[in-house]
Amino acid sequence: MPEHVAPTNGPIGWVVFLLVLGGFLYLVYRRVAPLVRLIRQGKPENRTDDIGQRVWFFVSNYLLQRRLFRKPIPGTVHALLFWGFIILQVGVGYSIFYGLIPVEIPLISSRPMATLVDFFIVVIFLTTIYFGIRRAFIRPGYLTMTRDGWIVIAFINLSILTEILIEAFAWRAAPSVATGYPPLGRRLGELLIPSSAGWPTPTEAPVSVRQMALLLWQIAWWAKVLVILSFLVYIPTSKHLHIFTAIFNTFFQNTKPKGALKKIENIEEAEHYGANKFEDFTWKDLLDTAVCTECGRCTEVCPANATGKPLNPKKIIIDLKTELFTRSHIPMTGHTVGVGGTRNDHGENQDATPQLRPAEVETLDDGAVTADSGGGSGARTIQLPPLVRGMITEDELWSCTTCRACMTECPVFIEHVPKIVDMRRFLVLEESEFPPEVVPLFNNLERNGNPWQMRPEERMEWTTKMPFEVKVLGELDEGAEVDVLFWVGCMGSLDQRNKKVTQNLASILEEAGLNWAILGPEESCTGDPARRIGNEYLYQMLAEQNIETINGYKEAVKLKKVVTACPHCFNTLKNEYPQFNGHYEVVHHTQLISKLIEEGKIKPSDGLAGKKITYHDPCYLGRYNDVYDAPRFVLNSLGSGLKKVDFVEMPRNKSKSFCCGGGGGRAWMEEKIGSRVNQTRVQEAADTGAEVVAAGCPFCITMFEDGIKGKGLEEKLKVLDVTELVQLSRQPAQIAPAQQQETVEE
Repeated sequence: MPEHVAPTNGPIGWVVFLLVLGGFLYLVYRRVAPLVRLIRQGKPENRTDDIGQRVWFFVSNYLLQRRLFRKPIPGTVHALLFWGFIILQVGVGYSIFYGLIPVEIPLISSRPMATLVDFFIVVIFLTTIYFGIRRAFIRPGYLTMTRDGWIVIAFINLSILTEILIEAFAWRAAPSVATGYPPLGRRLGELLIPSSAGWPTPTEAPVSVRQMALLLWQIAWWAKVLVILSFLVYIPTSKHLHIFTAIFNTFFQNTKPKGALKKIENIEEAEHYGANKFEDFTWKDLLDTAVCTECGRCTEVCPANATGKPLNPKKIIIDLKTELFTRSHIPMTGHTVGVGGTRNDHGENQDATPQLRPAEVETLDDGAVTADSGGGSGARTIQLPPLVRGMITEDELWSCTTCRACMTECPVFIEHVPKIVDMRRFLVLEESEFPPEVVPLFNNLERNGNPWQMRPEERMEWTTKMPFEVKVLGELDEGAEVDVLFWVGCMGSLDQRNKKVTQNLASILEEAGLNWAILGPEESCTGDPARRIGNEYLYQMLAEQNIETINGYKEAVKLKKVVTACPHCFNTLKNEYPQFNGHYEVVHHTQLISKLIEEGKIKPSDGLAGKKITYHDPCYLGRYNDVYDAPRFVLNSLGSGLKKVDFVEMPRNKSKSFCCGGGGGRAWMEEKIGSRVNQTRVQEAADTGAEVVAAGCPFCITMFEDGIKGKGLEEKLKVLDVTELVQLSRQPAQIAPAQQQETVEE
């Protein structure tokens, strides 16, 4: 900066600067305050606990942009743009400071900082070219395309242009050889104001030239300030509001177990259930809408959307965002409303979501929202339909498998699934509206404690074929102790196919010498399908019943842990029962088997050597509970020396795994729209060339077997639980996958 010369150029300029700054900040306040006020009116929710963890969330996910790298190329480019933008704002802050007090700050005025700023100017320019090409030519289908993106690119480039012009003219006005000027700015300055033979030195221009450069520097400074302040005023109308709201959303993200849905407190006294309108959501739910970048990553990975279902997770959030901005009287750049829904700048349907530029808003008794579209005498009053069964259809809500892929991909940590479940709760508990196929499920869960018309005593049938006695807690003598409770689950106890998994796991527990037992007839469904479908009342009834049973034995027999082969039971017991005073150490059977193999208590053999096996990550084991390594350790342990199984991963694996289609209660619903989710995943498994799909979930096994039949792949592909593969590895190596299946079912 020219020494001791402020761009405000004296007291008058100083006053003008403050007036301009104050005026722009007031405009920003007028646009932001209504949004903040409405968000704060959301229902209360505690998101201020675990401060240390929240600070780490902010550092890793906002400053370091960790989540973005799940899509390596656009993620890296966006992260570079973000980091460059942050560095550039240091210069902005310094410029504003210098406009008031023309004093150089050593660190910011240093050569390294100047070089760093120039480096990121180049980086930012290149990233905007990339995003421009992506929008103009690549045009990903999941990305919202409006003029908003081009406006932001223009603002960013104007910002770096004015910055480099400031550098250029500052160098010609007062070159500083001691500290050096940014290399780009210096070269541009010498290009715009070339040296001449009459100059005293190659770097020192005559006084008249320096005065002209000083004037140009002051003009560039004012231009930069106006660009930045105009950008701040524009941001609240743009999806790029996430630049600021993401700060809060990353800090306030969920620190509780990922697999735990919110509990409806005092459900017996509740007057309203779930959410069907704006006021029913928490302040964090509403903040989520203001932070949505409309990037479409959630929609891109959604199994329902990928198979032709009407669910679009991005649209669900934008529907809520529509109402937030409508009520706040804030325009949304690039979105207009009309007959047929939202249209983009080219008149194309945009996410089928009504959005508008409102002036007057009125909430009707049925939950609909009306708004004046603006525009003076030609203004129209537009009515937004109610949120549920209006903007968001029932088919959208029932298409969700609650697989959590959307939440795992979202770079700003929006929580889609809890909102969908809350809207399901409204439909089920308040409106008694749900797919007819789940009526028998609800009735059977309430009457029999399982999804079928089967008596509790039938949970013991699988034990009759075991070569050893299976201990039942209720039949033990007084004073007996049991270390491990084997939670068999409904599928493991009553489904003919999955009884084989239960029997294999029981044999492994017995072989390892563990002191274990089951609940038998006293076991009841954990309530997972009821809760995910939206029947929270039924879920709480089942949960309290099970917790009372387990707690009754916990002290009496000194239970140390619970093991289960069902990820849904695993998740519910581990993460959701603590909401009702059910605190247990719960492990999935793949975790236990992995430990037993490591300790040498279970020794797989070479019976499957050379067999090509792939593994499917269950959503409720993987994305919800981060159990990825244990099942892979078991599979890679099958065999010895060079006689190992040929383990191959599917393209979408671990946290990017594609759902089998059975979660969220979908296993009990007909799949009437689009193609079948399970067949899509089966084809992906078949494309690996694997002979066997290893699974760790009874629902996945059922969905895969149906999908294999649907694709006509019975002779090429089999699905087996990890326990079955451990046991089959001890059988003769010549057994083929098709024969292995028959052996298991004998």
